[in-house]
Amino acid sequence: MTFRAFLLLVFVCVFAGCNREPDLTALVAGPLKVTGYKDHALVWERTISPPSPEHDLLAAWAARNQSGWKGSLASYAPGTWKVTGTGFDLNILPDGVVLNIRGNSYIHEASESDFKFLSP
Repeated sequence: MTFRAFLLLVFVCVFAGCNREPDLTALVAGPLKVTGYKDHALVWERTISPPSPEHDLLAAWAARNQSGWKGSLASYAPGTWKVTGTGFDLNILPDGVVLNIRGNSYIHEASESDFKFLSP
């Protein structure tokens, strides 16, 4: 491996976080803004705060999905729902989720149906 290729690999690992698992505690702290989209256009918006059934269900999902995240360099159009909190946003797509947190993006397999509780 050339020195140039090695530097490129180091840069990619630092930029993408080398697939470290993200800290999901932000997903369950404080009030969260939930936005619903249809055909990539904003349809509705609401806030969920603890204690609430929706907040508890999102916390349970985060607890079940602490691992299996992969770093991503891609950007994604809004999916069905987007959850925004302090320092993060979780973009829920039909076949997965994208977590943007602390300047890094992570993807995780998930079913859109796992998040039906977010609809008003």
